[in-house]
Amino acid sequence: MIKFDYNLSLQFGFANINFVNKGVKVIFAPFLTKEIKDKGFETTMRRSNSPVSTTWRTNTQTEFFKSALGTMIQKPNS
Repeated sequence: MIKFDYNLSLQFGFANINFVNKGVKVIFAPFLTKEIKDKGFETTMRRSNSPVSTTWRTNTQTEFFKSALGTMIQKPNS
């Protein structure tokens, strides 16, 4: 539709995206920008505080067998 010079407005709950005269304008919802600017946002969204190098060196099989699910499932004899 943009190719044929139509104006298009996409309204999401967190942002409005407007295509006018083949240009793009995005307007974010006020609640979203306030939430992201919060100092604690990064620490709450982060899955892990350990460096990536630690993740690559971790043996996932031994870590799984230490977990609650790993103790319930017995590995068959090889």
